Amino acid sequence: MSITLLNCNSKTTNKESFNFEQKIESDKNILRTKENDSNYNRLGENYKKMELIIPDTTINNKLFLSRSYNIKKFYPNEIITIDKIRETPVAVFTNNLETEYLIAYHYEGSPKNSFDCIEIGYIKNDIILSKINMYKTSEVKFLTENQIQLNMSFNELVNLKGNNFTKKESKDSMILTYRDDNFDSSPFLKRYNMPSYFYEFTLIDEKVVKFKFGFDYP
Repeated sequence: MSITLLNCNSKTTNKESFNFEQKIESDKNILRTKENDSNYNRLGENYKKMELIIPDTTINNKLFLSRSYNIKKFYPNEIITIDKIRETPVAVFTNNLETEYLIAYHYEGSPKNSFDCIEIGYIKNDIILSKINMYKTSEVKFLTENQIQLNMSFNELVNLKGNNFTKKESKDSMILTYRDDNFDSSPFLKRYNMPSYFYEFTLIDEKVVKFKFGFDYP
């Protein structure tokens, strides 16, 4: 069985000074539980929906969604995007063992080295990637700030991300999709000035074999 979550996009060109630790803590504060928030009852169902969508925006604390900060720590050399691999220009990276890939999507209008959607999977599962040159990083594996990674179980995923997903099943796989598309009630979307955010997981035999997260392409 497999599970998948999809979709991302961003056109922000803001280059203001940015503090990574404050940013990660801010995302966590956005998603306070109802027990810790006196405004929960006042905000009602929209807040209940928002609290179950826990966004990720970083990989290994080096690659940041919709930001070019710290990119040299993730990959120190020049990065050139390529076409026709996915629906937008992308940069393709591997971990140091060349078992995992990371595809970073660059949307039209975004600054250089600023990526608005990230896809991670196993190289062996994508025939197209075997035909292109990929940027090899020094990373052992690709991991988000909320500990999302390949090969995690369905139960581990739901424990981290909650039950507020849509599910699509096929004979041997499952796709789970989480979405935040209520701009008016989402501090997270307002901070990035983006209309919607998604997380898509593909699972086979109840293990994550691919995941994708970021902002929807306009």
